[in-house]
Amino acid sequence: MLVLPSEVTTTAAGSASGGTMDGALVRIRNAELADTSTTTAGHFRFWADDGSDSVEVWIRDFLAIDSRTFPPDSVVRISQMTGLLTPYDDGTGAVRWRLMPRGGGDISLETKTADVAVSMSIDTLQASLGDMVRITVVATNNGPLTATGLQLQDAIPAALTVLSSTPTRGTYDSGTGLWDIGSLAATAADTLVFQAEVTDDTPPFVDLVVQSLGLTREVDPNGDNNRVVVRLTIS
Repeated sequence: MLVLPSEVTTTAAGSASGGTMDGALVRIRNAELADTSTTTAGHFRFWADDGSDSVEVWIRDFLAIDSRTFPPDSVVRISQMTGLLTPYDDGTGAVRWRLMPRGGGDISLETKTADVAVSMSIDTLQASLGDMVRITVVATNNGPLTATGLQLQDAIPAALTVLSSTPTRGTYDSGTGLWDIGSLAATAADTLVFQAEVTDDTPPFVDLVVQSLGLTREVDPNGDNNRVVVRLTIS
């Protein structure tokens, strides 16, 4: 007889739906890995969290699953995982349930991706000594997941002196040119606006460059839109 797993949240798995699913075969989906690389009693364990709550997962040593598949601060997450719910005492007298996969085929992982796109515009492409220019930098997350640890680095030419900078999110250091945005949700965008003065008319033109420095826990699948260059002619 074929037993189909019950689809549950990690919250329901962690309590076996109040104990009514003790020993049940269940499946969770779209869960983040948390507190990985923990070994106990010869078994590898971690916690899986789909945003509701976490459930402890045990990878028993005799399953011969490489624990390096689940690194700390990983760029992978669980697309789906099937296993049996087994009760244990959490040390406080309360009963919790572990999700115990039966083999490598019960675990499907996926790479977390977030496509960050960088754009920049200037209110004029030609300026003279003493002119003010307004520079607008936009970071957009095309998804599908939230981008974490997002930082942009700008290169403002020496011919321009930044007088003010206003980010809609995060912090900007005019000394290093680092815009630390932090987390940026999928489909969201943040803006950094500079006001700068042309203080050197020696070069005939200058290039303003902004680029993404990468993400903490996601992979950016499209590097072509991570860097932008805009040329300002000085006359």
